[in-house]
Amino acid sequence: MGTEYTIVGGRFTPTVGIDLPDQVVVLCVSGAWRVRVLVTTGSFRKNGLGGYIASVNRSLFKADILLQPFSRGDWALVACIEDFVPGSPPVTVSLTIGSQTGTTDVKVYSF
Repeated sequence: MGTEYTIVGGRFTPTVGIDLPDQVVVLCVSGAWRVRVLVTTGSFRKNGLGGYIASVNRSLFKADILLQPFSRGDWALVACIEDFVPGSPPVTVSLTIGSQTGTTDVKVYSF
């Protein structure tokens, strides 16, 4: 069997300003199975379009996360997680940036 990928995305509005290079970020994707991606301080780097990207490589999975600001304070989240499939829907995505936490149910694409 080949490598499997799960892609999640969403839009969020932080309640206070965020400083990604100086904050810990935690992404959780929960379905029948769950993965928790911890992005340590200093892992995010600017992508040239005003957003940030980080890569996390663990023994059980690899994840690439993009956080991109929009106008009016909104941000986009896109994460590709290699070697993880959440199982049956619904799928819940939780994103914690510093002390801010948000959770939502989303459509997840696995291939």
